[in-house]
Order: sequence, then structure tokens, then C-alpha cells
Amino acid sequence: MENQTKHLTEEQITWAIIDENELPQMAKDHLIRCQMCSRKVESLGSSLGKIRKLATESVRVPPPRPVFERKKSKQRSIVFSWGHLGLSAALAGVLVVVVFGGFQINQYRLHKRIAAVTREMEMDMSLMAEVDDLIENPLPRIYEEIS
Repeated sequence: MENQTKHLTEEQITWAIIDENELPQMAKDHLIRCQMCSRKVESLGSSLGKIRKLATESVRVPPPRPVFERKKSKQRSIVFSWGHLGLSAALAGVLVVVVFGGFQINQYRLHKRIAAVTREMEMDMSLMAEVDDLIENPLPRIYEEIS
């Protein structure tokens, strides 16, 4: 009769070790009745236990690192104060460059704009001269010669 019974698969045997509650009821019943499958479960379980034991024995726990407390000096170091002084000087230099550089950029833009306005005024003056000529004599010169 045992030869006709279908034995548990490897996955079912693994689940029997991990969590027997996950097995279907039919597999649980088979595990109770079949000595061969129950021996496989016991064998695999003991092998996994040995592997777990070897793994925990072979892993070395690193020693804790020593923690050294720094002694706080009451007197500030010269490097520290020079560092602050250097940083302050650098920031002041950047600020000066930004302010005066921005001023020069604005001066350049202003000169450029003044030049454009001057050209526009010259163009307007020539156009106004033409308009003044048309006010005095609305007819083109060709018509003046005809009349």
C-alpha cells in the first residue's frame, strides 16, 4: 500500500520544516502515516540544525571599537582662529567683487542703452526733418516742377 501512495514533494518537506501549518491537510495526514517522508523531514531538519550551528560557531564577532574622548581645550588654537579670519576675508572679497562687478555691469548696460537711445534720437530727428518738409510743401518735388 505504501508503494501506491504518492510521497511528499521536496517543497512540501521543506514547508513541513519551516511551518507545518502551511501544508495542506492531505500532506499532513500523509506525513503522519508515511515513515519514509517523516524520516526525510527529520533528516533535513537535523542537517539544517547542524548547518546553523556551524554557521554561528564560525562567525567571529568583531571586538568593540575603543571610544576615545577628546579633551576639550580651554584655549582656542591659532589655526582655528586664522581659519575664521581667512573665511571672513574671503567672504568680504567675494562681496566686494559682486558689488563692484555688478556696478560695472550696470555701467556697461547703461552705456549700451544710452548709445541705442542716441541712435534712435538721430533717426527720429531725420524723420522729423522729412515731416517738416512735408508740412511746408505737401506735394513731392516732381509735382512742383509740373505746376
